[in-house]
Parts: sequence; structure tokens; C-alpha cells
Amino acid sequence: MGPLLIQRLLKELQSSIGFYEVQTGLTIGQVVCTQLPLKLMWIADVIATQLAVKPLRLDVVPWLHARNITLADSPNSLASDPRWLGVFSLMVQYHALAPEKKD
Repeated sequence: MGPLLIQRLLKELQSSIGFYEVQTGLTIGQVVCTQLPLKLMWIADVIATQLAVKPLRLDVVPWLHARNITLADSPNSLASDPRWLGVFSLMVQYHALAPEKKD
């Protein structure tokens, strides 16, 4: 039922991806949807299946540790939720721009 519900979206995505691939010579290997509410997260898997690509599975824990960023709560619960990707990205950008603390 999923592909029927988002048929028009898939058609537009296929068109845009085709244009991108022709212009750049690169192919799309993975897809991630970062702005979907929890109840609509099924859309990302349907899009990936219909476009014959893999959904991007995030593992942000090593990424954050490599940039010396720690979270108060366990990031493992957030690691699989792509809705946090924007926040994590902003944290890395802020951390990179923040002046170093001198002890």
C-alpha cells in the first residue's frame, strides 16, 4: 500500500535523481529522510525500496566521539533516528568553530 500512497512523490524523486545522475555522472547509493514524524518513518523504507537503493543507517556515536562531543544522555537511543542528523551536524559545526578552552 505504501508505494501507492506516495506514487507521485516517487515519480518526482526518480525524475530529480535521473537529472542529478546525468548532470554529475554520480549515482545515488543511499537515501535518508530527516524530517519525517515517527508515524511516517515507513516512507523512508518505501522510497528506498522503490528507488532500489539502501536506506542510510546512521551510527552517530563514533562520529560524535571522533569530534570530541559527548552527550548527557546515551546517544545510542538517538543513533538510529535520522531526525537528529541536523542537530548532530550543527553540534559538530559549533564545536569546530568554538574557541578552545585553556585550563
